Amino acid sequence: MIIFFLIFFSSEVKSQNEINILHAESLEGMETPDGNMKRLSGNVALQQNNVVLYCDNADLFDATNKLIANGHVKIVQDTVTISSDHLNYDGNARKAVLTGNVKLTDTKIVLKTSQLDYDLNTKTGYFHTGATVTNDSSILTSNRGYYHANNGDIDFKDNVKITDPKYVLTTDSLRFNVDNKTSFFRAPTTIKTDSGLIYCEGGYYDTKNDLALF
Repeated sequence: MIIFFLIFFSSEVKSQNEINILHAESLEGMETPDGNMKRLSGNVALQQNNVVLYCDNADLFDATNKLIANGHVKIVQDTVTISSDHLNYDGNARKAVLTGNVKLTDTKIVLKTSQLDYDLNTKTGYFHTGATVTNDSSILTSNRGYYHANNGDIDFKDNVKITDPKYVLTTDSLRFNVDNKTSFFRAPTTIKTDSGLIYCEGGYYDTKNDLALF
């Protein structure tokens, strides 16, 4: 009885996360060491729950529910759109690794990097090859960091720099909220403005309301 329950539960999870084909100009089935594979090409569109994926061509592995996509890759989930050259996607874990000219756009930011690991369950993206984030008139760069689409927080790590018409900020660890344009300092930080130079080791700077605590 216990064995039957475990098998039934596993099958239900797989069906909920199944990647469905919406469109492809050609489809070829073949056997691989990993089981059955569908090779799709030409204006490929796939869907998994609230996520739609587009690409030029893709290999879809039925047994493992994994996808390898190439050419004009695009993932659309709610307000987030991510484009890249290549994609490796685990449909069961709902985790994507996008490489090559990666661009994430949300309602208030544009994030560009060469590789992005994105969890569609938590809507969290991780970059570790350097990234540039544009938020209105602010340009933020760092070597690595996390973007949390659910609350608009970005955690920047290593060689963090914010360039804004009002100031230039440099530090090694910072959290920036794209909604209220507030920077939270977590390491020694230097802020250069027209009126002078500020050094601090903690605090926040709310540029939207021009409030700060150092």
